[in-house]
Amino acid sequence: LKGHPNGVPDILNRIHRMTVNAQVSNLWSIPTDCPQRERRGWMGDAQVTSHEAMLNFDMQNFHSNFVQLINEDQTWGCVHDPVTPYSHNSGPCGHQPPPYSKYQGSVADVTPYTLVPYGSFPGSPVWQVAYIVIARALYTHYDDTKVLEDHYDGFVAFMDYLWRFRNPKTNMVEFGFLGDWNEPAPSGNLHLNTPTKCVTAFYWLQCLYNMVEFSTVLGKQKQTEKYQKLLTEQLSIYNDLFYNKTNSVYCTGSQTSNAMALEVPGLTPNSAVRQSVAASLLNNVVQNAYHTTSGIVGIRFIFSSLTALSDGTGSAAGLKMLFRDDYPSFGWMAHNTATTLWESWSGTRFQADGSRNHIMYGGGVGTFLYDELLGLSTVSNFTTSGWKVSQVGPDWSVIGALGWAKGWHKSPYGNHTLQWQLHETSLTMENTAPISTQVETRLARKLMLSGKVHSLQSVKVDGKVVYEGGKYVPHPGDGLLYTRNTTHYIIATTTSGTFK
Repeated sequence: LKGHPNGVPDILNRIHRMTVNAQVSNLWSIPTDCPQRERRGWMGDAQVTSHEAMLNFDMQNFHSNFVQLINEDQTWGCVHDPVTPYSHNSGPCGHQPPPYSKYQGSVADVTPYTLVPYGSFPGSPVWQVAYIVIARALYTHYDDTKVLEDHYDGFVAFMDYLWRFRNPKTNMVEFGFLGDWNEPAPSGNLHLNTPTKCVTAFYWLQCLYNMVEFSTVLGKQKQTEKYQKLLTEQLSIYNDLFYNKTNSVYCTGSQTSNAMALEVPGLTPNSAVRQSVAASLLNNVVQNAYHTTSGIVGIRFIFSSLTALSDGTGSAAGLKMLFRDDYPSFGWMAHNTATTLWESWSGTRFQADGSRNHIMYGGGVGTFLYDELLGLSTVSNFTTSGWKVSQVGPDWSVIGALGWAKGWHKSPYGNHTLQWQLHETSLTMENTAPISTQVETRLARKLMLSGKVHSLQSVKVDGKVVYEGGKYVPHPGDGLLYTRNTTHYIIATTTSGTFK
């Protein structure tokens, strides 16, 4: 990524390199937390960074193996009454009150599970959900339905376990002892922490939504109906418990609280509430001078959640967060000569505050750099995934600030490449997609440059005018399948090949 000659610093490339370096040094047959100290498969770290890892590396076999290891631990523990051979104080479920069979379906928060001090069995839900979250990422990036088929019964057992431990007073899954891990130290009235019960309940909803997806993809109609019914009920309960109508915020109104709410499809009751919550999130970011107040969960979702703003300014705010070089920010790490991501937002080049090589903060920023700033992502839903259809084109609100970017991703089909550059009166974009794929190119309908709004007048594909005066001009055989309009973009769908 590169800015105009007058000035965007190289901080984005540095953050990308720090993320990649931290990720690759924590791939040792399992996704580890750090390479120099514990070196364990902490599942919270693994789940929040799974999408980022799959964007930067071919992770299909690696993560499929990790999901299998989670399943093997799930089968191994918590299935006998009244004790298991491992039910001493630090073994699976033995430190929990009997009957132990009620923990059946649970998993640890470290895989492979060993003994204390590294993790618990059963683990804390925000870490345990790696079982489902990583499987969903494998479907997203590799169209891997086999992992869904192989582990579907395990997913059901895990969901049943979580449901057994719901709060009987609220009828919501909200237990656990690990939440938005390693938030920066509170500073002033605007820095609000996020209760663990809000984070657990969020992931419970996410997993319910994933189970609807898995059941649909696998053709399990009864299970689809079961999980859809439960999801609908739980979305309503979450809103009753955590949505503050007066202030248009969720939970405490922290960045993490609102980012989580915007991430769950269908959670916000209507579009007006969604925009109000997104505005509250943006307002918190602005009031904190574009600093994060999140731990590893909030920073995973804040960038994508900001894009919920209908005026399209969310990614611009996310970009400003990356341009900060004071505490707490990724730029603060870079400013202190970091070459990998840290375990804590705090510390200096002379005094560490925890590990200097931890991947756990990298999930959101690594994804944001690809999806919105470069503008290269896969379309993944109930009917397509695995880069069969890719979406290219940067978020319109960052084009003026960046000016130029190029990058690529190797999917199961081959290399997807994209390069775009802003000129004085035009924006050029060149993308290549491998055979058997399609591309949805986002063409910004307007740009903000030097305080002025510039509107799109025409579109050319390989020199041919295909859009002018608000109308699509067909050219049979040109590879352009169709166009459609959205609020901020013209979406041009093309076949595989290279288009400019």
